[in-house]
Amino acid sequence: MIMKKSVIALALSLAALLSSCSDILEGEYVSVTKHATVDSDDRIERAVIACAGAEDMRSAIENAIISGESILRLRITDYEGDIARDLSEVCVNIPREMPEAAYTVNFITYNLNLIVSYYEADVTITYKRSAGNVRNVKSFESRDELRGAIADATAQHSLGFAFWSDGDVTAADISSAIEESYYSDCAAPYIPEVEVSFYPAENTRCIVDLSLNYPYSSDETVQRNGEIASALAEVVSAVGESTGNSAITAAARYLRDSISYEEDREETGDYSRWYNVYTAYGALVQRRAVGEGFALAMKKVMNELGIECMVVRGMRNSAPHAWNIVKCANGSWYHVDVSTLPDGVIFFTEKELDSSYRYDAAAYPESLGPSLQPAPPAPEPAPIPEPPAPAVEEPSEPDTPPVEETPAEEAPGEDTPSEDPIDEPEEPSPEPAPAEEKTE
Repeated sequence: MIMKKSVIALALSLAALLSSCSDILEGEYVSVTKHATVDSDDRIERAVIACAGAEDMRSAIENAIISGESILRLRITDYEGDIARDLSEVCVNIPREMPEAAYTVNFITYNLNLIVSYYEADVTITYKRSAGNVRNVKSFESRDELRGAIADATAQHSLGFAFWSDGDVTAADISSAIEESYYSDCAAPYIPEVEVSFYPAENTRCIVDLSLNYPYSSDETVQRNGEIASALAEVVSAVGESTGNSAITAAARYLRDSISYEEDREETGDYSRWYNVYTAYGALVQRRAVGEGFALAMKKVMNELGIECMVVRGMRNSAPHAWNIVKCANGSWYHVDVSTLPDGVIFFTEKELDSSYRYDAAAYPESLGPSLQPAPPAPEPAPIPEPPAPAVEEPSEPDTPPVEETPAEEAPGEDTPSEDPIDEPEEPSPEPAPAEEKTE
């Protein structure tokens, strides 16, 4: 029937063309566009999806998104309800609730048409990511697998990846995992900035997109890794044949003596200088660092020597600080601060650390081994005091009444002074009487 109508229309058009060519040239003209051919009528039928309700429409659109299809046609029959309202809600809610749609779809539009006794909806899906992005979303069985993937990504200067989550991972968890990887593995020359997005934002099961931003390009990172490797070779050469605690001490003293502590970093105005003092690159290559740079450099050297070592992050004198904890030859862990390294024994237990250090001891191995510090010299023994001589008691006199002494008799003709002589005034001697005159 369709073929017959087409033939009749074509015949009429040819007749009009032959009868009045001048009218066509003076007025409108017809442009014929070649349409894309369809392989078979069966393919057209498969492109139309029959739907009887809102759930059918939702399922059809979700399957199209998973397959990466951009256009589909829904044929809606025997529908009870408001088709336009329900279809609008489906197109709005799918990107809000479906992880694959939230991750890949930009928006969904539709055109609803009434065809006699049923409706047809032409749905158009616009994507911000391809369906291949969904196929590349990773799945991890445990947190350890996620940490390993993060460590590999930072070491390889990857820009990030996406992974499935059941809602048990937060942005803080990911940032913590990146920091843990940076300080424990020390594979990357610097810690990247991380941006975490959840698709959808409000759903238990979601796709987590992890974007990593680095301060330097991939080529610059490769160059810096090469410079770090050369500097590490110099340190290992300086350690020489030393092993065990002697190797740790030799490496720490080499770093202390070859790196200057950067104190006025914020006053330089040079961002790269200020940033690098916190990194192993700044310590090993540029020979300038703060405590964190010293600690990261020591960690890399210990990795080269095959000695277990960790970076401890805490506080010193109420300011952020970093140092190391290393496993010594006796199997115990000891604290080593290269930035404040003493000239003597460099290993300290928790109890021997200066009181200015503060850190979360539960986050690191216990450092309770025997002290490696030299024993303090024994104090000289105090002189033993001689016991006091026993007091000698003089014999007491017998209680006898005193004997009165009889005064001795005065010898005649002797002046015996009295016991208490008294100076008595001398009486004046009488004047001699005048002599009597003789009368003749």
